[in-house]
Amino acid sequence: MNFEKEIEKRWSITNSLLDQAMALLCTYSGIDQHLEDYREYIKHNELELALDALEDAAIKIEAELDCIKEVWKKLFEAAESMELKERGELYRSKIQAVPD
Repeated sequence: MNFEKEIEKRWSITNSLLDQAMALLCTYSGIDQHLEDYREYIKHNELELALDALEDAAIKIEAELDCIKEVWKKLFEAAESMELKERGELYRSKIQAVPD
């Protein structure tokens, strides 16, 4: 597979993971601006900024979010897909901190 195809495939996977995390978050109130920012960043292919917006939303409502572990997993997978190792480690620690 050539480099351009690999980048497109990785972008598609990352975009899908971010969309899945956003779908988990979008039913909660108080994070509308974060979700609006996310949509704007995605529209301009700014995946790391989109990740930031979802992370900010998750942090803001994590105490009331039943599916927070799943959100952190999606953000972890997206960070790994973007090769953001430090962010991946942050999300891994967030996942581990959520009680089962």
